[in-house]
Amino acid sequence: MTHEKARKQMPPRDLARPDKWSYTPTLTQDFGKILVSACSIARITLHEPYVTPYPHVRDSQTMLLRRVTQHITEQNWFAVVVDFVIVVFGVFVGLQVQEWQSERELLQQETQYLFELRKEVSLNTELLQNRVDVMAQVVASGERAVAFLDAGRPCEVDCWPVLVDFFAASQVLFSPLRKAVFDEMQRLGLLRATAVKNAVEPFYVLNETIISGLDSSPSYRQMFRKLISVRAHAALWGACHRMNGVSESLQIDCSPGIPKDETIELLERIRAHSEIKDELNYWVGMHYLYSPITLDVVESGKSAVRAINTELSTR
Repeated sequence: MTHEKARKQMPPRDLARPDKWSYTPTLTQDFGKILVSACSIARITLHEPYVTPYPHVRDSQTMLLRRVTQHITEQNWFAVVVDFVIVVFGVFVGLQVQEWQSERELLQQETQYLFELRKEVSLNTELLQNRVDVMAQVVASGERAVAFLDAGRPCEVDCWPVLVDFFAASQVLFSPLRKAVFDEMQRLGLLRATAVKNAVEPFYVLNETIISGLDSSPSYRQMFRKLISVRAHAALWGACHRMNGVSESLQIDCSPGIPKDETIELLERIRAHSEIKDELNYWVGMHYLYSPITLDVVESGKSAVRAINTELSTR
């Protein structure tokens, strides 16, 4: 490149300061650069987090950004301000719409879980009511069995029902409740309705308190079942006990399954045990304590279902 060509490519000298070139950035040029950068940021904000599926909307956004760039180039600052107000307002509205959509989806998900939670709590409440019924049978049978031991004499007639009472008094029905839906809602943070949360949480907490406090394998249970024969076990479980899913029932008036003399022999073996009466008294006494508490949990479950129904009726 010749010296003359290089000179032509250089900007003109400042006549007042011949040692400096006259190319000096002006305030408006710097402001224009700032606005161009801001325009790029706005474009990223508009297009990256939320890309509209509608082509005509995308075309409008692109046209608006081109218009902002043109106004900056022309240094039409009033038009630039107006355009940026439109851009900022559009970004704000877009974020609000996106937030509203997220909240709507979250509400729909929470509603679906509430339906499942209502089903879970209802099933658990039925299970607890069955538990209360069985506990009442355990207490009644236990009291009759204690009365037999207090009498201090062998059984002579109608002895099978006495053996059934000892069997029924040995039952335990304190399995944990189903809580998969409840745990999942807590994990996802979907238990947001205050009334539902205040009703459901005590229902599960109170039941867990009962489970942790009650002896699930009392000594009387083991003593009695070690004293009777295998054939008596088969007869009692086969005729005097029923399972319907997770629900349990005792058939106190079940038909005799072993001969009378064998029943009398088993009852004498039970009467001869030195500790069985004390352990039976303890077990029946614990039922007096936990039966009303379990009934309170049943009422708590019913209240939780009502709270869920009320919340669902508002949606």
